[in-house]
Amino acid sequence: MTQSTTIRFDDESYPLPPGSDLTNLMERIEAAARSDAAAAFVTFATAGSLVSVLIASRTRVTVCVDQSIEASAAAGRLPDDWADWNL
Repeated sequence: MTQSTTIRFDDESYPLPPGSDLTNLMERIEAAARSDAAAAFVTFATAGSLVSVLIASRTRVTVCVDQSIEASAAAGRLPDDWADWNL
């Protein structure tokens, strides 16, 4: 199944490489947002570089996992069947 993952911090988007541990990254972002410090850096690999983002409790984070339409159609799912995805 072909899918692409993009993570956005406020207004900056970063494509993640295939096979990224998205669950681990999300847990590290949550921990940084809840930390006792005013802000904390989270470092992760993108499709082309290594990025460190300063996370504060007010940082807006969005994760988008897109499956290819061809793979979804072959599996008998519509692209909006997000609940069936293995994140």
